Formats: sequence, structure tokens, C-alpha cells
Amino acid sequence: MAHEGGMGSVTEATAVLPGPHAVGRRVFVAMFGASLLASALLFAFQPIAGGHQYQLGVRVTGLLTLIWYVSAYRAHWLRQRWFLGLVFAAGVYVAVQRPLTIRADSEIVAAYRSAFAALDAGQSPYSSGSVVHFDEHGEHKLGNFNYPPVELVPYYAVSKLVGRWDHRVLTATLVVLQLAACLLLRATFPRAEARVLLAFAPLLVCFELHTNVALTLLGVALVMYSCLSPGAGRARREAWLWPGFGVALLTKFFVIPLFAAFALRRLSWRSWRAALVGVAGPSLSIAVALTLMLPFGVGDVLRETLLFNLVLSERAKLTTFYPNVLSGTLSWLGVPGVFPFLAVALLGAAVLWSRRLPLLEAAFFVSSVFLLVSPTPEPQYIPVMLYLALCACSTGTEPQGASLPAGASREALEGASEGRAPAG
Repeated sequence: MAHEGGMGSVTEATAVLPGPHAVGRRVFVAMFGASLLASALLFAFQPIAGGHQYQLGVRVTGLLTLIWYVSAYRAHWLRQRWFLGLVFAAGVYVAVQRPLTIRADSEIVAAYRSAFAALDAGQSPYSSGSVVHFDEHGEHKLGNFNYPPVELVPYYAVSKLVGRWDHRVLTATLVVLQLAACLLLRATFPRAEARVLLAFAPLLVCFELHTNVALTLLGVALVMYSCLSPGAGRARREAWLWPGFGVALLTKFFVIPLFAAFALRRLSWRSWRAALVGVAGPSLSIAVALTLMLPFGVGDVLRETLLFNLVLSERAKLTTFYPNVLSGTLSWLGVPGVFPFLAVALLGAAVLWSRRLPLLEAAFFVSSVFLLVSPTPEPQYIPVMLYLALCACSTGTEPQGASLPAGASREALEGASEGRAPAG
């Protein structure tokens, strides 16, 4: 059943992509079509001095488009053995291939090791100037830590627990966290066909083992569990949702547009009381995030994470530039300084427009826009996008009417959209 977005509550769990309105389809087609064209032109001409691995932009844009297309128009494939077999085979391939390509001396291992050393010395890794980065030539440069604070916690704890830090410890930690996200998917949709979840599990767990996306995947999984899991009333779901968002905001920036889209849907100006209630939850999330930043200095954290990634010239001093759809196009046109302003404007417009969409379609839309306007292509987030698509396919019915794996019942969906407890 398709429900309209509008003023719906954050617990509104609704249909698969692309939603009930033709305008939603047109926007998705235009967005992915323009992005595929831009990334293809950048790959063909490779016009930017200092730009590397243009194929990443094509790969990420292509995979996003494929996930959207299957979710929107071919969701009935989730009941087909041939499709699940292909998905499982792809997952087995990455489960074998990814560990074989992990480098013992990778930048992320070195960056975390030096950040841990700063913590052990009683310094903040956001101001110590001792965190290792690799430039485009592989040379080591020293700077500050550029991931939000929550990204330190599990890896630092595990390094102390096992008494060392290397690529093996990092990989094992990533696998455990990503496996936990898969288990949450099962808990969110206990009535879904187990074979679907098993087919996708290797991809979700092993697609990304080179960098630290696991906490973001787990954070999104917790948000989806809070919104969509059966047997919990609205009050209980929101008790989990907003503090959880506060923690998730300090994993990776992928969560920011998701949070903004959820918070916007929560707002209502029907009365001062409704407005106050609508602001309370998101305000709690922000308060939690600020509290977690305090030990490191809120200004230092924001400067070394958010601002570092928005200003291309500063980012290029410490990292290699991989042109993305927007950043690459603006650099090609000779106006890279416009990037932070245009990226924020486009993402903000996407969040505002997403209120017209059903909840899960809105989540997929703002996340897609985020990936397209990010400074560099981010294939690490493909499992997160796949997770969002699987949630959508498990809670709705395909526009063409094909039957899907049973996730939440129709009664549960209707109850969720009205704020009632789903039938468990």
C-alpha cells in the first residue's frame, strides 16, 4: 500500500521505490540520468589535473541506479531463485576477493594507529597534528583525524582488548559490526523470507572491508529497526530513534541527510504544542551529538570533519582527489570554490523536497543525493543503500502489483503510518 509523505510521522513505513507519484519517478530518472552522463564524460576525458580513478564515479553512480531500478520496477525478482542465486554468488565473490586485496599498510590502518597514539598520550586526535595521511603519491603527511568521534570507539576498544592494531584486527571488527547489521535486518522483518536475507548477507557483510563504513551501516540498521520493527509502539520506537540518531550522526556524514529528512517529517505547525513535540526529538539527537563531541572540542571536531570535507583545496592537501559527479564537474569548469555552497544547497533542497515522498523512498532519495554531491565517489556506502532498498522492499508492494517477500503485514504498515503499534 502506498502512502503519501506530507506531514506523516517518522514511524511511517511505506512502499517500495519510487513511490506513488509520477513526479517521484521523473526526479529519480533525471537525477540518475544526469549523474551517469556527467560521470561518463569525466571518465572519458579525465580533464582534471590531480584527479585519479575516474572510474569510481561511474561505478558508484551505476550501482546506485541499478539498486533504484530493481527496487522500483523489479522488486518481484526477490522471489526468483535465479536472482537470489546471482546476488548470493556476487556476495561469495566479494567475500573471497575483498580479504585478498586488503593492504597491511593501508592509510586507514595508519590513520587509526596514530589517532590511538594521540589518545594514549592524552591528546585530542582532532588537534594533535600527528595523524597519518597518504597523499596522491603515497607519501605520508601529518594532520588531524577526519572521522567523527564515534568512529574511534569500537576500534580503539578492540585494539586495547586484543593488545594490537593492524589490518587483521580492523577487518575482523568490520565483519562483526556488519554482521550485527544483518541480524538487525532479520529482527526488523522477522516475517521476511529467510532465503532473501541469506542471499544478501554476504554482500552486506563483505562488500566493504577496506574502510570503516560498518558503524554507519549499523547506525542505519538501528534507525530502521526503531521505525519498522513489529511489536513496539510509537513511544518505544521514538525512545530509541532520537538518541540513536544522535550517536549515528557521529559515525559518518551519510547519516546527516537521513536525520534531516526524518526530523523534517516530524515537524508540525498545527499548534505550538505540536511544534514543540516535533522539535523535541531532533533536539535530543543534536544534544547527544554535541555531548559526545565535547571531550574533543566541538569546534575542532567540526573543523576537521565537516569543513575538511567541504573545502576541496584543504582536503587535497592531505588526501587524493577522486572526482565525483558534482565536485568533478565544477573542477572541470574551473570553479571548485563553488562546490561547498552548491553541494549544501542541493542536499538541503533534496531534504526539503523529500517530504513529498513516502518515508523509505525519501530516505533513499536524500542518501542518493548525498552520495552524488559528496567530494569523492563513495562505493563504501553501497551496502547501506542496498540495506535501505531491502527495507523498502520488505515493507511495501511493488507499484506493478507483484508480490514481495512478506516483511511487515499490511495491517502493520497501516498501523505504522497512523502511529499505531504494528501487529506482531
